[in-house]
Amino acid sequence: MFPGTVIGIELSSNAAGSEAMFLKGRVVRIIKTSEYTSAGMGVEFFQIPPRELSRLRKLVWGSGNYSATVLLATEDSKLDSMICAVLAEKRHRVNKARGLRDLTSASREGIADIAIFDVSSKKVDFRVLKSASMGLPLVVVCDKLTPDLRARAASQGLFELLEKPVAANELLSAIDRELQARSLRRQPTPTDATPTKDEISLVARSKSMQQVVKQLMGLAQVPHPVLITGETGVGKEVVARALHAIGQRRDRRFEVADCTLMDKNLMASMLFGHEKGAYTGADSRYDGHVKQAGDGILFLDEIGELSMEGQAKLLRLLESGTYRRLGGNEDLYCKARILAATNRDLRTMVQRGEFREDLLYRLQVHTVYVAPLRERPEDLIPLTYHLLDELNKECSTEFTGLSPEAMRQLNTHQWTGNVRELRNALAASILGVDGDVIPSLKIADDPKLSNGIGPKSLEDFITADYSWDDFVKLSKNAERQYLLKLLKRFDGVINQAAKFCGLSRQNLSKKLIEHKIKTPAAKTTKPRPRKKKTK
Repeated sequence: MFPGTVIGIELSSNAAGSEAMFLKGRVVRIIKTSEYTSAGMGVEFFQIPPRELSRLRKLVWGSGNYSATVLLATEDSKLDSMICAVLAEKRHRVNKARGLRDLTSASREGIADIAIFDVSSKKVDFRVLKSASMGLPLVVVCDKLTPDLRARAASQGLFELLEKPVAANELLSAIDRELQARSLRRQPTPTDATPTKDEISLVARSKSMQQVVKQLMGLAQVPHPVLITGETGVGKEVVARALHAIGQRRDRRFEVADCTLMDKNLMASMLFGHEKGAYTGADSRYDGHVKQAGDGILFLDEIGELSMEGQAKLLRLLESGTYRRLGGNEDLYCKARILAATNRDLRTMVQRGEFREDLLYRLQVHTVYVAPLRERPEDLIPLTYHLLDELNKECSTEFTGLSPEAMRQLNTHQWTGNVRELRNALAASILGVDGDVIPSLKIADDPKLSNGIGPKSLEDFITADYSWDDFVKLSKNAERQYLLKLLKRFDGVINQAAKFCGLSRQNLSKKLIEHKIKTPAAKTTKPRPRKKKTK
């Protein structure tokens, strides 16, 4: 569509409150069809079914503060007046509803983008409310909110609950979060408005994740490389798949290349492929990850683990867009969009000479940072129920929520392993449980402790966001790792290890016993039996 082109869109005649939308590069206004005459304006009309209205609005306004149709159900006149005034100021249109039947009709016919329902905390049935909404985003207003009420609502996927009296900023924030979340799940594009089976939902209630959503909306329409950063387990691949699902290549392949598996000998073959006879055992031609990605997405997971030799080859691919199979002479063209992810500080690696600076510049055309779970507590409960829904589908179970004890564990645990640790805890907790409520969470030891993975520098260790108990555990784990490496360096000979580290042999042995570290039997210093003197 060229600037200055005017397109009129008329709803089908059976849509209540029929209206026309006009575009002139950007949206300029919305007026009812009854107020518009097309004489002399060169406007083309297209019949749009009512159910397409919500998707059409998102296509027109994108992910910003666009005008929406809000279905409002309340018998509180003061609340009604306040909400209508606040929404009118933000260009939102309000339709009144009398009950659940209107909610279902609005959702089925697509004549509302979001609903606000005023309910009694004593009488509300969230299961019925959720069922009546048929997927329409909901903001629930209650006279009194309690932890139990929030848990019951969360079990049905309702997370935006407001307590009376409602503040205007809280109401607008709740509406914006619901619309943003729905927009990411169902973002139509001019080339393909039908969602694919690979579309990924992204839980984004916190401000940091809302920022990620906004970034993804902008990045979806450009072909540039994107670098996704964040701690292990935060969901960097999920973010990459979300970008793929809402972008112009959503119907193309999403190819994952795990850089941790690519040593300097295998990297070229795995990424670029090889010709028959390229090396011993290469019995046939193999298409690497680049070729398999086609004109879709090539996701380079843990890019910081690539060897310097591998980085040089990847840089050539990014600079020229061409590559060769191992053992081949033909230049092939890479048509895929490159997304990369890392849990390491690539800038620090550049300073240490461990990562190429020119490659970093090529990769970080756009950077998306995914915050750790402990920094976005607003996402914890909705994310839990989102993961529970996934597990129900995988395991053919019907769990609806968590008990008060499980909810207490959920809110008090540090979740240092982020989303991955949370999902593993839920997966372990549903095994062998009768009923549809998880009684308690089976949380494993801190993954950073059990796997020997902790902060990667002394500065990270001191400033890490841990409780004192976790800090002590990490300290003990660091001591254990030091002792193990010390013994390995001196091949298990305690005398030499003690002399090197400045401890007495007795004190070093005590620490080994304390950490349950056994030395090789052949390396322990046992007194030799004295030879009997012969007369």
